Order: sequence, then structure tokens, then C-alpha cells
Amino acid sequence: MEKKRINLNGEFDARELDEIIRTLAEARAGMQPEVPLTAPGAASDMKTEVLHEQGSLLIVRRLTGGRLRFYLRNSGLGWLAHDVTATAAEGLAHFLSNQVAHQHTLQ
Repeated sequence: MEKKRINLNGEFDARELDEIIRTLAEARAGMQPEVPLTAPGAASDMKTEVLHEQGSLLIVRRLTGGRLRFYLRNSGLGWLAHDVTATAAEGLAHFLSNQVAHQHTLQ
């Protein structure tokens, strides 16, 4: 298993901690084993740890070519940006419209 050496001593303000978190995330992204590709909670991967936050903020922006960018706010990690392909965006739209239609039929 690959290891990185980290030494943190001192006091840090919020901006400095943000930079440390970003640097740690960049280091983790290049390490093995990689973060699992299976969804958390899937039967094939019950050991994936997830940071869970109630009431987080989500902003979606349309990009060129039908792609979407999701901005997710986490109170500890800050803002995370995730780009979604046009195909995945279409699938998400289909999924959400089916969920809304299903809710209306249950009422």
C-alpha cells in the first residue's frame, strides 16, 4: 500500500485549512488503491466510507454540448465541482422526471 508522509504542526485559519485539504485530496487522487468506482452502499462495496451532510447546497450550471456542472457544498470540504457528460445528464433528467411522475401518482 502506498503511503505519503504528512507533518502538520501549528495553528491554521480557515483559508489555510482549505489549502491543506485541497493538497491532501490531490495527493489522495494519485494513490493506490484508488477510490472505489462502485456507488457507496452497493452490495459489492459495503466498506466505502462516505461523508454525509444533511441540507447541503447544490447548484447546477449548463455547460457546452449538453454537459452539466454540479457544485456541491460541504461544510468541511468546501465547494466540489463535478462535470457530467451530456449522456449522463440525459439519464439523470429521465430518472428525475420518472421520480416526480411517480410521486404524483401516489398522492
